[in-house]
Amino acid sequence: MNKARTFTTALLLAALAHQPLALAQDRQDQHTLKDGEARTGSKFRDVLVRSAGVPLNLRYDQLTAEHKAILKAPYASMGDDDEPPFPAAGLAALLSEVQQAGSILEARGLMRLHANVNAQGKVTTIAVMKSVDSRLDMYVAGLLMRTPFKPARCRGEPCAQEYLFAMDFIANP
Repeated sequence: MNKARTFTTALLLAALAHQPLALAQDRQDQHTLKDGEARTGSKFRDVLVRSAGVPLNLRYDQLTAEHKAILKAPYASMGDDDEPPFPAAGLAALLSEVQQAGSILEARGLMRLHANVNAQGKVTTIAVMKSVDSRLDMYVAGLLMRTPFKPARCRGEPCAQEYLFAMDFIANP
């Protein structure tokens, strides 16, 4: 069996990190990335990445107020004119690459990284908060460093801030 299909990767947004994964997966507004092709004998493609509440294929400016509130929730003191940093093209491409690397490395568990994003949308440093595999940490850190970001906004102006990245690698049942 193809290793890439034996793992489902669930994105846990920091806002939902304190909720059980089952609760996040039961939400009706989930968004997923699916495998490109169905397994032999099935017409259903495997879910590779699942987001609890935020569409994976949209840029920050395309998100609804509810989606933005989910992303802002983990930041302690965000005002109405404040926004967190966010991948400029959305989450889909970044999470797809992370999922593929996690599948190859057979990663399991929750990974957390904090990326410092400057006011120009460039990642300057990465801190590994929770690791599942040091090789995956290095790979994801490199991806984040190369990813253009929409910078955070503080009182309406671009500013430097941490981007909170969390991903839970779980085995498919």
